[in-house]
Amino acid sequence: MAIRQRFQCIVDIINHRYNDLNVMAEQVYGHNTDMESECHAFTRLLDTEGYLWDKESNVVLATEARWENYLVAHPFVAKFCNKGYEHYRELQRIFCDVDPIATAAPVRSTSGGVSGS
Repeated sequence: MAIRQRFQCIVDIINHRYNDLNVMAEQVYGHNTDMESECHAFTRLLDTEGYLWDKESNVVLATEARWENYLVAHPFVAKFCNKGYEHYRELQRIFCDVDPIATAAPVRSTSGGVSGS
């Protein structure tokens, strides 16, 4: 099935389920593209040394100096400074073609320890 047909199937389901919506395939495709770009940007951020993700509070932890330096080259990720990326693990599974548990970035639990999941 071609990509356009796949998105049209999604649109048909959405419009059928929510009668008052009139969603178009281009809108769904645009949102999909945006989420994929954000997911890859967040993954690259977490792969950078000195960044930890507290999955319980959904916050990326790093020093202010690290943030300033990273944002010079990657201003797009500024949205992740104060909060992480909602549904990251699920989106990583969809867009990054990885097992998010097996390749988990270091995370911090509320007990203060750092782990891989």
